Amino acid sequence: MQRWLRLALIGLLGSCGYQESEMRCDEAAAHLADCCGSANIAVECEYDFIEVTNRTYGPGLTLSESQCILAMSCASLQTTGVCRRAQSVPQQDLSESCGANSPTPISFNEGCRALVCP
Repeated sequence: MQRWLRLALIGLLGSCGYQESEMRCDEAAAHLADCCGSANIAVECEYDFIEVTNRTYGPGLTLSESQCILAMSCASLQTTGVCRRAQSVPQQDLSESCGANSPTPISFNEGCRALVCP
C-alpha cells in the first residue's frame, strides 16, 4: 500500500479513538516491512483487554521505538540489527513490569525483551 495512503488511513482512524502509540507503531511496522521485507516482520500494534485474565496489552513497539524506527533509513535498519530484532514483536503486557533496571525493560505477554530500536 502506498505510504501516503497508509498515513491518510491512520489519520482517519486517529479521529475514531485510535491512540498515537498505535498509529506510530503501525507506521513503524509498515516502514519495517518496506525496508526489511514484509514476510520477515510480525509486529502487534493494537491495544487489547483480556477480561478473563484481567490483563491489558498494548502495542508491541513503544512510542519511542516507533519514532526511532521511522527516523532510520532502510540501510540503517538493516545494518544496525533492527530488522532482525523486529521479526517477532508481541504486544506489551501493560499489567506487568520488568523493572527500570532490567536488561529487558519492556514486559510482554511472552516475557520481557530488550528494545527493538536503537
